[in-house]
Amino acid sequence: MKDHWIPGRPPHMLQTLFPIPEYAKVCSLMDGHGHWNEENVRAFFPEETVGLILQTQISSHGGEDFVYWPHTRFGLYTVRSAYNLARSSDLFLSHSKNGRGLSSSKEVEEKYWKAIWAIKAPNKNIVLWRFAHNCLPSGLQLRHQNIPTNPACVHCGRDESIEHCLLFCQFASDV
Repeated sequence: MKDHWIPGRPPHMLQTLFPIPEYAKVCSLMDGHGHWNEENVRAFFPEETVGLILQTQISSHGGEDFVYWPHTRFGLYTVRSAYNLARSSDLFLSHSKNGRGLSSSKEVEEKYWKAIWAIKAPNKNIVLWRFAHNCLPSGLQLRHQNIPTNPACVHCGRDESIEHCLLFCQFASDV
């Protein structure tokens, strides 16, 4: 039950009314005929989670379970998808630590990326590649490479990460 099996509810946020044994599987909440055993579901989960579980469709095709990586379109693990996941997690954590947080809306993130790609500038692709691979010489990046420098942004004084320089600094937004 530690898999991501309830849509919209990551496993680490799953709360139960009673502890569920480590060896328990999702199929223990089913009746064997392709339906949820509502009595079992209600016995272990709070009402809002019960609703999510009972709304989840059970495959009518049957078959064996398989490992599914939720961060790619077809569920296959790739090093690239893990790297992108780690980068997005690092970005979120760095901004949360600074008390700024990030928007919970994907639309805002897409707006930033579209704005960046729309910029008419020479060698834009090289800069964007270096941005995506965290190899532009920002204050934090230089410090990480043991180059003595002040990691603060010269315009606002916050830590100068690559994301800060290109997306979050008010000066960059004004430009």
